[in-house]
Amino acid sequence: MMVALTRLGSINAIEDPRRASVRYGWVGASLPSADRIGDCADMVDAQRMRDIIHAVYTQLKRGKMIEPLHGFLPLVVDGHEVCASYHRHCRACLRRTVNGRTQYYHRVVAAQLVTRRFCLTLDIEVVQRGEDEVAAAMRLLDRLYRVYPRAWDIVLGDSLYARADFFAFVRRHRDHVLTVAKDDRRELLKEAACRCRRTKPMVITRGTRTCEVWDIADCQGWPDETTAIRLIKSVERRRVRRQRTKKTEEVASTWAWASTCPASVAPLLDLFDTGHGRWCIENQGFNALANEWHFDHVFKHKPDAMVVFMLFILLAYIVFEAFYSCNLHPALRSRLCRLTVARAILAAFYDWLPGRAARSP
Repeated sequence: MMVALTRLGSINAIEDPRRASVRYGWVGASLPSADRIGDCADMVDAQRMRDIIHAVYTQLKRGKMIEPLHGFLPLVVDGHEVCASYHRHCRACLRRTVNGRTQYYHRVVAAQLVTRRFCLTLDIEVVQRGEDEVAAAMRLLDRLYRVYPRAWDIVLGDSLYARADFFAFVRRHRDHVLTVAKDDRRELLKEAACRCRRTKPMVITRGTRTCEVWDIADCQGWPDETTAIRLIKSVERRRVRRQRTKKTEEVASTWAWASTCPASVAPLLDLFDTGHGRWCIENQGFNALANEWHFDHVFKHKPDAMVVFMLFILLAYIVFEAFYSCNLHPALRSRLCRLTVARAILAAFYDWLPGRAARSP
């Protein structure tokens, strides 16, 4: 936990002689070697780490710190490749051929709860050999439905999750789903395009974007699926100034989302904003975890140890985000970014040495 909270890039950094006094100050004794810490992590029960994350979520929920976003509490599921190597591998590594060479890699599926103040990555699931990302996501959701029965209102995913089996799985748990719809669902998009030509869109403004939004109900999603699909289509236009030519031109983009959520439960604008909110798992989730919290670093290349270290990082990330978003005043947050606060916490740990308090006036 010390490595995760202080954002050290490796457990070998603890053995740095320049940090020796800090190590003694934190724990009151010498720490074991980096190899021993990795071996101990391989023996830790990952379920225990998940229970601690659930306890932190419970405290945040009781403290009224988890607030809906756009009228919903969406749970975003998405896959992420943790590491890749041509040489180092373990028994759980996935394999693929790149330029005639065998590459070993690990991939996980994460579930992130998006709230108005911050995002909470509740759990991860490792993609096993011989299965795709959606199968691992359904195994992850099956565990989360037992632990967090009423934590979210709708499940969000990218176009990979626009499948009949995934929609049916979520509906069996009496939940709704919203996924991106792309060209691989041609029949659904063709039907939506025909109905859009006969329907007048709703025109809304989001920042610099002008959006024409269609709400198309009772679409036939898949031949073997009896559940009617609600499709939200948006044509968004914005004006950009090209840096090279110095000319301003209009750029248009088309979005489409497939959902099982009826209009009586989710108004059009709330579902539209929620669909765009799926990018939170990329911007506030994987990007922050990989670039600032060393989520992609392999602290110990053993399957169980890798899961434990990733859960440690998720726990530290949730605690830090809750502290930054809920404990700091807005005026202070406007002057201090998250990285500055993280460095201040690390500096406070360095300042906490044996006998320091006795010497201070």
